[in-house]
Amino acid sequence: MHHLNPILHRFTALLWAVGLTLSTSGQCPGEVFMDYSGAPCGYGLMKGQTFTVPSDGNLTSIQLTVCSGTVSELAIRQYNGDGSDWAEGSIIGTADAILPASGSVADCYVSVNGFLHYTEHTFTFANVGLQAGSTYVMHLIQGAAATGCAVGYSGGQAFHGSGPQVGTDLVFTLTHCPDPALVFGCTSPSACNYDAAATSEDGSCLSLDCLGQCGGTAYLDPDCGCLASEAEAGSCLGCTDSSACNYDATATVEDGSCLPTDCHGECGGSAVVTDCGCIGGNTGIPANACVDGCTTDVIATDSTGCSPGLMEGQSFTATTTGYVKQIWLKVCCATDAQVTLRASPAPDACSPPSWNSSEILGVSNLVSATCSGLANCLTGGGLDGYAWTTFEVNDLPVQAGQQYVIELNEGVALSSCAANYAGGTAFDAAGAEPARDLVMEVHTCAAGLVFGCTDAAACSGYDASATHDDGSCVYADCHGTCGGSAILDPQCGCIGGATGIRLEQCVDGALQEALAHDGEAPCSATLAGQTFTMPADGFLTLAAFNVLLSAGQTVELYREDGPLAGALMGTASRSADGTACLAGTHDWQSLDFGGIAMEGGRQYRFTFTSGNARRICSSDYPGGNGITSAGTASPEDLAFRIIHRTPSAGELSWGCSDPSFCNYDPSVTHENGSCAPIDCHGDCAGSATVVPGCGCVGGNTGIDPASCFGCMDPTACNYAPDAMIDDGSCGVYDCHGTCGGTAVNDPICGCIGGETGIDSTLCHVPHCQGATTLSTYSETFDMNYIGFANSGQTFTAEATTFLSAVRLRQLDDPAAALTVELRANDGVDVHAGTLLATGSETLWTDTPGEGGDILVNFDTPAALQSGTTYILQLVGGDWKAIGPYLNLLAGGGAFSGLDAAANEHDLYFELVTCSDLLGCTVSSACNYDASATVDDGTCAYPVAGQDCSGNPCAADADGDGICEAVDLDDSDPFVCVDSDNDGCDDCISGTFNPADDGDDIDGDGRCDSGDLCTDLSADNYDDPANGVCQGTCDNAPVFEGIETTDPASGPEVPDGRVALTLSSGSLPFTPASSFEATTLVLTGINGSADYTLALDAETVSVLPGFYSAVVFNDGGCPGVASAPGGTAFGQPAVERLVIVGYAQCCGGVCGIYDRDTDGICDNEDNCTDRTAPNFDDPANGPCD
Repeated sequence: MHHLNPILHRFTALLWAVGLTLSTSGQCPGEVFMDYSGAPCGYGLMKGQTFTVPSDGNLTSIQLTVCSGTVSELAIRQYNGDGSDWAEGSIIGTADAILPASGSVADCYVSVNGFLHYTEHTFTFANVGLQAGSTYVMHLIQGAAATGCAVGYSGGQAFHGSGPQVGTDLVFTLTHCPDPALVFGCTSPSACNYDAAATSEDGSCLSLDCLGQCGGTAYLDPDCGCLASEAEAGSCLGCTDSSACNYDATATVEDGSCLPTDCHGECGGSAVVTDCGCIGGNTGIPANACVDGCTTDVIATDSTGCSPGLMEGQSFTATTTGYVKQIWLKVCCATDAQVTLRASPAPDACSPPSWNSSEILGVSNLVSATCSGLANCLTGGGLDGYAWTTFEVNDLPVQAGQQYVIELNEGVALSSCAANYAGGTAFDAAGAEPARDLVMEVHTCAAGLVFGCTDAAACSGYDASATHDDGSCVYADCHGTCGGSAILDPQCGCIGGATGIRLEQCVDGALQEALAHDGEAPCSATLAGQTFTMPADGFLTLAAFNVLLSAGQTVELYREDGPLAGALMGTASRSADGTACLAGTHDWQSLDFGGIAMEGGRQYRFTFTSGNARRICSSDYPGGNGITSAGTASPEDLAFRIIHRTPSAGELSWGCSDPSFCNYDPSVTHENGSCAPIDCHGDCAGSATVVPGCGCVGGNTGIDPASCFGCMDPTACNYAPDAMIDDGSCGVYDCHGTCGGTAVNDPICGCIGGETGIDSTLCHVPHCQGATTLSTYSETFDMNYIGFANSGQTFTAEATTFLSAVRLRQLDDPAAALTVELRANDGVDVHAGTLLATGSETLWTDTPGEGGDILVNFDTPAALQSGTTYILQLVGGDWKAIGPYLNLLAGGGAFSGLDAAANEHDLYFELVTCSDLLGCTVSSACNYDASATVDDGTCAYPVAGQDCSGNPCAADADGDGICEAVDLDDSDPFVCVDSDNDGCDDCISGTFNPADDGDDIDGDGRCDSGDLCTDLSADNYDDPANGVCQGTCDNAPVFEGIETTDPASGPEVPDGRVALTLSSGSLPFTPASSFEATTLVLTGINGSADYTLALDAETVSVLPGFYSAVVFNDGGCPGVASAPGGTAFGQPAVERLVIVGYAQCCGGVCGIYDRDTDGICDNEDNCTDRTAPNFDDPANGPCD
């Protein structure tokens, strides 16, 4: 901004020329040559502006926008640079007048008032010459000016108090009279460079220095005389004492700075010699550390005192083992003062001890007050009432690392300004002040003290070298256990600890019996009840459980077995303990049952109707079982202690107390529900009963009551000929062959449900009739783990297959749909894998007390690769999938929404998989499913003349009435679709007509070309399921072949062996049967013997010969060549031919066989084919 615009420069030069003309004529009132006026904008509180004039002349006036709230005084200075000293150039002139203030300085703050109080004012000048090309500063020595937003002056810039305001200019207008005759120079006659010809001051005046040099730099020092420069001021001063450690040989004038060397060798140091040697100064030892000839270790806080006063104590941690000698505090002078040193109180979260209640180690001397007036102790008026005070404490032993407490039992002390002492804190009347420390010093003399157990009678911890007891001695309890917790009760004796007698057993000063399951510490898992067996008759006094102290519990006692089973025996409760420190804490608590009579050998049950208790996690109570929150039995057991009183003689006797019953006992004191009448057989308490229509049965009658009832229908599969009363149980065989079974024939899946092992709920799973493959389900379901939203389960596929659905165990009925995502295990964690399939479901099947099933079908089945790990992620806020917190599955585990990897426990889940995907595989069908691998006959087609959307055909080239989009061949009117899924094209007649699409020889509604069974003699020819024909001998054996494995050893030896090839397998219908051959019939040919052989093995031994072989099953059905579709129905019986040869010696060489049994060795026989008519021709010609 220091460069003039060339146009502006020419303009001002022109003004100068005009001004020159006017000034020579004596008419120059002042000319405007810099006009940068305008509205104030941007900044206030400005102090100056630099500017440059293009011509010599006299400054006439400067108009500025200044704040009226302060005095305004304007000066013109020589330019002194743009730094912080911009306003220190020589003043060459000041304005003729000072503008007084008309408000307050607050008016000048633009951020508050804007520019409301900034107004234009013109400052006039006389005899202030300005030289062309020189830079000057208009400086408000007093006052504040405003900048403008669009001034744009390039010859200078605005300044605030400490420097330039870059990029801004003041709002200003400057006028002057050009005068080329001005001579600039020093106009002061007293200056050594006075210029008599100068007409305008330029700030160049100089003075003579003390050496007579005009403008020289010599300096007249009042002590040292004339020096070369002011920088040498005071150079003659110094220490002139040669014995001082800071003696200055160049000094000629003594300035009192001489110093001695202290005992630490520091020149001018403050170290001093004491009984402890050299201390203080820079020795590193405080000057007050020497106490009684001992250099003490000093613990000190910041010594600068600050409000508040009135403090009463401070804790500290000893850094040295030894004796405390002194304690220094800044205490109030208006009261006597005395300190007590205490051990630090033992911590107690539930009942914190008072800070000044612990063991007293010692008390100091009493320091008397030195001033009067308790106002001295108040720090509001200053800290003069507090002063350092030394307290003598007479060698109190302390141990390094241990904390102690200083208590002012009289007087009050002052706080330190810096509360940064880590070893303790200050205390006032209200207690600890963690944000404060006292101004404090503790002086400890190190000593060889040994802290430990000093009692030789202690059972543990005794230290013969210990000089001071530290409370670490361990003593035997009343049971003799070192450090044990047994206590000596005045009435019950030594109990608790390792005595085996629980504290709860001491009731009213007498010991009672205990039944307990507490051999180990309870774990964090909880149960809601427990069954137990009472070991003997007695009175239940109390029961103790490990419970949450901050919650209340109510427990009910029930009879669990016998005639009184289910009876409520009593209730006990305890209230929650509201002590804050006990929140979340579990402990043993007793519940008072008040002496309930209990029968020995009987089972009882505790049930928590509010709250619960912890269980034992690794041992079992054999007399009962735990109870879950759902009311079901658990394999785990509660931790419990049952305290019962043994009855006195005659006090407790169980039985029947009612004289009207046959088992009345007058000695009974408590009824147990055992009263019984005489039964119909005459037995007291017998169990025989009269069944109308059957008589007296059961009990000792020898007649089973169940024999009275049964199915009386001779045609039923469960007909009971001895039954006298029909119980409505008559049943028929289901499709699985089970009498009264629930299996049913499904048109798609076949026989399912019941005892088939095929889950009927999976039959119509979309895309496939799947089966559960991978499963962690069990007979009962524990709820020790719950998986919420974004939790899940990993698994490893056991086969390459399709996953169509997953079943999980959900805690309760969801309020919204639950979603399962199948993901690949390829992400950075279990939540980030590639999404493979998604499914949602709301239907929940409840199993009371064990959650319920939710079967989620995937929208599209996903292909699983054997051995690959996948992730099931549960999505939705209502997920509460349960698991037993056990590792049930190798190759997988459950995870929560926060886990990055799976854990070693699992959720309950089952995968529903199948090897094929069912669906419509006809690409022209409306519901074509590209993912289907097997057609399920569900293909759907539009009606004639319409497309799949119900719109008229866009094209039908062959005119058969079926749109081009779904026509299998739109160029052939005899080919279109099979809309009725009968296996025949509906256009076989030349136009679309499902009713006339081919022959139906068996009249079952399915055309023959698509009908798997058209034989009217078959049992299932019209079955909608369209299976292969079934009926008589449909389980006949499949006889594929017979061959000789070993020739006989001779012509009359029956040791030739033949092997059968028989297919095996199960029929696809029930009752189940199999293709099993039981008999082989060999019919001899050409004189061979006949055989009927039982097939106990696959290989049969026979005589040499030529045979026709037929096999039969145990029903007499002959074997067939094949069983297409899994049934032999309608297949013709098959005969297989076999020749059994024998070995003979030919030419003296044994082992040459005669395979056709014609008496000619095979190596000489020209025809060995037994089927040839001349196989045994003695002429031995070739086979005909």
